[in-house]
Amino acid sequence: MKKHHPPASFPSQARAAWPLTWGEFPARVFEDWAEHTELAILITDLDGAICWSNPAFTKMCLYSMPEIVGRRPGRFLTGPLTEPSARELLTRAIQEKKSCQTRITNYKKDATPYVAQIYMEPIKNQLGETLGFIALEQDVTFIDKRESDIREGSASSHRQLLIQGKQPRSAPPNS
Repeated sequence: MKKHHPPASFPSQARAAWPLTWGEFPARVFEDWAEHTELAILITDLDGAICWSNPAFTKMCLYSMPEIVGRRPGRFLTGPLTEPSARELLTRAIQEKKSCQTRITNYKKDATPYVAQIYMEPIKNQLGETLGFIALEQDVTFIDKRESDIREGSASSHRQLLIQGKQPRSAPPNS
């Protein structure tokens, strides 16, 4: 393979130390990033069955790679608190070969619920044909709980003011 150099805009020291052919660059960088990122990554086939995941995904859900390959996430990560609308959105996106994003309550192998923010995109070849999907997922349980606590606190404060016979302050009108 002919060695391609980085763009001329790269500093000369970086160009001289360039370890990869330009064609290798995207794949190698992605592999390294996928191994070390805190974002969970899933790659599935056209039907949504898992082909590959990174260590962050197995850490998040507590299932090992051999336990999940060939399975659809909706078959083993869902439980009583899983939102049907989020499941339907993901299923429809797979059927229609479209991207989507949603927040869903999933369950770890030990049955602990967690809230995942999911960004799913179709993987397409050069002809535009969909080959499968890639999903980036982040455990947002803490963020979700904090937002809920803030809403709960605000509602509680509002109720307390009403009990005391005071009018809650409203937001100033937009000028």
